[in-house]
Amino acid sequence: MTIHSDTSRLVRYIRSLSSFPHDVVNNGRSSYGHMGATICDTILQAGLNYRTVVAPRIDRLLIRWAGATTTSVFDRNIRRYGLANVLSWRDREKPRRIVELTQLLLEHSVETEADVAEWLTSAENVESLKMVRGIGPKSVDYFKMLVGIPAVAVDRHLRQFVAAAGIGVRDYSGVQDLINKAASQLGANAAGLDYAIWLYVSSQPQQVRRIAA
Repeated sequence: MTIHSDTSRLVRYIRSLSSFPHDVVNNGRSSYGHMGATICDTILQAGLNYRTVVAPRIDRLLIRWAGATTTSVFDRNIRRYGLANVLSWRDREKPRRIVELTQLLLEHSVETEADVAEWLTSAENVESLKMVRGIGPKSVDYFKMLVGIPAVAVDRHLRQFVAAAGIGVRDYSGVQDLINKAASQLGANAAGLDYAIWLYVSSQPQQVRRIAA
């Protein structure tokens, strides 16, 4: 199939789903307005169950460290209190990555989500971001989404959804291009469509897997 026919097929599939969160497609994820949460979410989300593992810890951070809205304040809190307690995290690797990302942003005077959005317009800065252990194309795009940059972060949810629509595209750039084109055809926000698909698949994974099979 061509990208045009795949796009049309995906759009038809989306429109056929009565329980699909169509109201989300023009909005997307809300920004935190809190650099501590944005940094931690970017690092923690990879490879983990977001609803049960990541979201409760981000909520806890927002309550316990409500003032860590800038990178500098978040860094001071890390140095004073440590991450393990506020995140209830035993493994050292992801906290280490959070610290590394925080230091990278400080080195470039990136203090707010608006600063991140501007900083990520540079291809050189994106490459610097990818040097942080554990950050690949998906985490870069997810980071962009969290600060309001239109992006599609391809994960297993999006791949499952595309498979359920009967489309054979699986590679990162192919799925990303497909979601972008479907969003355009729907007159929707690409990041919003990404989030709507994530919500749909994560709320009924068994059904989506059964259809995809």
